[in-house]
Amino acid sequence: IAIINALLIALVWYYCSHPGMSFFRALGIISAAFQGGCAQMTLMLMPWVLTIGLSAALIFTIAGFFKGRSFTQEKWAKYVTNQYTSQQSVS
Repeated sequence: IAIINALLIALVWYYCSHPGMSFFRALGIISAAFQGGCAQMTLMLMPWVLTIGLSAALIFTIAGFFKGRSFTQEKWAKYVTNQYTSQQSVS
């Protein structure tokens, strides 16, 4: 199962990364958007937030099989910037 997970993450990484924003940079943006003042609350929320983000990346990757890698890169970048960077500017 670990090999399947590693291959799946490598596939998502390849499909979602582009020169403007790598996959791991995007995960960093998602993580930074949910850092509050309370460490315990952040630790409780972070696994769920990253699970939602990784699920979105997986869905975009599956769609990328049919529509192409550039589609996946564009959708992932828009998802991260629209969902997570707007929260930082509000607070």
